Amino acid sequence: MKLKEGEKIIKEYYFSRTKDTFNKGILTNSRLVFISKTSKDNQSEENYPLSKLTSVRTEKERNGFRSKVLGFAIIGMVVLLIATGFMIFGESEPMWTEVSYFIPVYLILIWLIRFGLKPDKVTTNLVITQMGGVKRYSARNNKELDEFIEKINEQLI
Repeated sequence: MKLKEGEKIIKEYYFSRTKDTFNKGILTNSRLVFISKTSKDNQSEENYPLSKLTSVRTEKERNGFRSKVLGFAIIGMVVLLIATGFMIFGESEPMWTEVSYFIPVYLILIWLIRFGLKPDKVTTNLVITQMGGVKRYSARNNKELDEFIEKINEQLI
């Protein structure tokens, strides 16, 4: 990134950083720059003039996979309990050997219910709104991100 004449860096934020790669946001007095370096030779840069930005904020996004697994497991458990009830109480002589085949299915459903009761993962996104649309960047939710957004919003006012 090359700075223009009279432009100075106000704040930097690293979204992720490893030895050879990084994702970084840079706030200057006139623009917001996002740099993604995916390898030693591959680097991309996105520029957003501050005059074109309407808002910058964070947004939390939940992954609903565990909730879906929980719903599936509860429905499966109810169906399996009804089937077991019919096998035991529906006939004059209960079918205990057939009911014993359901034990592994019960164990799997119990495990799926325990899995589904754990909280879903929450992803934090830095959301940039401008006249042309919305852009999202995945970020770590921490004090540095809050300070970075606060500095951006100070520049927007």
